[in-house]
Amino acid sequence: MPYWLRFVIFLLVANVVVFTIAHWLTKFGAVVKLIFAVVAALLAIVIGRRVLNRERV
Repeated sequence: MPYWLRFVIFLLVANVVVFTIAHWLTKFGAVVKLIFAVVAALLAIVIGRRVLNRERV
């Protein structure tokens, strides 16, 4: 599978998961959503490095 296709699929799945969880967290307020956004971004970078076998993601 080409690199660009794996990258696009990874981003699509990550966005859907983050959007769904952020929607569930709406009732807890903006601070909880902000903390979740930071954690989700860091996890996306770490998982992306492993899935895409790249160090510079």
